[in-house]
Amino acid sequence: DVTGRNDWSSALATPTSTDNVSFFYPSVSASFVVSNVFDLPEVVSFAKVRASWAQVGNDTNPYETVGVFQPQTPYNGQPTFGDQTFIPNSNLLPEQTTSYEIGADVRFFKDRLNVDVTYYDALIENQILSLPIALSSGYTQQVRNGGAVRSKGVEIVVGVSPIRTKDFNWSAFVNFSR
Repeated sequence: DVTGRNDWSSALATPTSTDNVSFFYPSVSASFVVSNVFDLPEVVSFAKVRASWAQVGNDTNPYETVGVFQPQTPYNGQPTFGDQTFIPNSNLLPEQTTSYEIGADVRFFKDRLNVDVTYYDALIENQILSLPIALSSGYTQQVRNGGAVRSKGVEIVVGVSPIRTKDFNWSAFVNFSR
């Protein structure tokens, strides 16, 4: 499978620029059923390997790239407006997550024992953060791109079906992740 997506975000636009409003993110994935192609030992009922790579974009909340006046508590029935509480950033970029995953699903003894193993790795870049600043500035926060967060790990699911009859099936699964 191959996909491609492009988003346009009005929240990233400024009155003078639309440079950062478009972001493209693709993905590819594939799986291969080994047991359909190769003769495996009789104890192996099914075997499949899989892999994927993807990018995902994320924009921001409205009005974080330009300053706006926000509605305040009305006074004597009349609307009032005040400056926002954060410093906007006209150079804000969209967040981007790049991830890949590899795994295998192997079943034994006519599907009575299942083992599914997955390894994943994801990196989030250009995170959109609201950082606290001194109140003496007249604001409480400043919007910035910053940081890179990586999450990676492994997940293993083991399932057993010890009882399987015409009218009844009992299955149990254990999930481990780190």
